[in-house]
Amino acid sequence: MSDNNCQNTYPKTKYMRTSLFTLAFCCIAFYSDAQNFFRLKNRWKSTEYIHVEQPTPASSAIQPGWWSAQWTLEQEPGTAYYRIKNRWKNQYLQIEQGPLACSDIQPGWWSAQWQLERVAGTSFVRLRNRWKPDVAIHNQNGRLEAGPVDLGWWSAMWEMEDLNTPAAAATPSRPAPTTQPVPAQTRPATPPAQPATPALPSGNDARAFSPQHGGKVSVMFLRYTRVWPIADLQLKPGDRIYFFPQRIECNRDGANFNADNPALGGQTFTVQSVSPELKLDRDIPMMRNRNNDSFSMIIEVY
Repeated sequence: MSDNNCQNTYPKTKYMRTSLFTLAFCCIAFYSDAQNFFRLKNRWKSTEYIHVEQPTPASSAIQPGWWSAQWTLEQEPGTAYYRIKNRWKNQYLQIEQGPLACSDIQPGWWSAQWQLERVAGTSFVRLRNRWKPDVAIHNQNGRLEAGPVDLGWWSAMWEMEDLNTPAAAATPSRPAPTTQPVPAQTRPATPPAQPATPALPSGNDARAFSPQHGGKVSVMFLRYTRVWPIADLQLKPGDRIYFFPQRIECNRDGANFNADNPALGGQTFTVQSVSPELKLDRDIPMMRNRNNDSFSMIIEVY
């Protein structure tokens, strides 16, 4: 094109600035849409949210600014399943090793993919796993876990509180949960009363526990995120350690955990090494009180 033909067009520098501004605006808009964070609030215990403030996912009251309780969804292409990614850790909820965890994952792990199963007639969803479809996230037993659930359990129902728009506003960028109708004969006419949870056995009485995996019942000591066994327990790499659900008898002043039902109960860990100190496949939840005491729990080694 000749110079004469260009005289009535915008100068090149002005055109480039306009294009760059438009491109930057589009990128910002796309980024904002991609970072659509939400909190997961329990229906049964409406003050509890899923978070990873400690290494193990938990359900409890939170502080408003906790990124550890903020999540975003990544859809698995061509499916109705989503990965649930934490804002603070950039890690994902998964059950690859059995218990619910939040960690880095491998592409294609069905254990880290979840169906948002709408509860009919409500705004709540169940978070049902793709790998193990009978498993959903709940806090029925006083702690956050993934396992089989009854359709009537409010403890397995979660509200997605959007952090990007007012709560009452519609959220087009949030994917619509899939619907799985509940048969009429199993749908409760009124919300069922939650059964009282019986008191757990005391961790001071090893005789109250029987092996669940054909192993040996013993005692483990804990302080902060460290663990060590009693002297006569010979551990080796590859051993699995199961912490029985139990009460911890301790000074509860300033305790950062529920001594009547600690989150560690029901979890299984694998021994990675025993020298120079015992190392498990992941950290235990932080456990401390005002006196910085050590605690003991009954375990099974198998």
